[in-house]
Amino acid sequence: MTIFLAWYVNYAVKKRLYREELNERRLSELYRPMDMVLKASKSAFQRHPSATNEERVFIAELWHDYNEHMKELLMKNSHLIIEPDVPSEVVKLLEHIDAYMFDYEQFRAGKIPDPFPAKRGYPFPDEVNEYFDSNSRKLVERLEPRQSFLRRHVHFKRRPG
Repeated sequence: MTIFLAWYVNYAVKKRLYREELNERRLSELYRPMDMVLKASKSAFQRHPSATNEERVFIAELWHDYNEHMKELLMKNSHLIIEPDVPSEVVKLLEHIDAYMFDYEQFRAGKIPDPFPAKRGYPFPDEVNEYFDSNSRKLVERLEPRQSFLRRHVHFKRRPG
């Protein structure tokens, strides 16, 4: 009985640590970076209507970089998505990114006046902003009890300079 109890306690502790480490990875490798890139992209979008032509070209290049980064984050870290299936918001974002990349090349070649795939039926899925923002917050909240426990019980000594 004692062996089983020790095994179960060990199993429960390891399972909790695994879950916490997984949530830390989700936050640091997918959800928080995506949230930040989406916020930067939205900020650039809000500046676009009042921008000069030169600034619009620069913003289009920023979006290109943001879209590349988002796609890379999603493809590289898809195993960290919380849900068992890829959320529809993320699927729509990937469709938008692919359409944007095509339109960006057309824009750079001077074939179209701006790189907005919404005109072709691939609008930016605004709900993706809420998805990554709310999940980032939830992950932070899940990790806070652990962080406060560490602050209360673990004292770090600084090494002399």
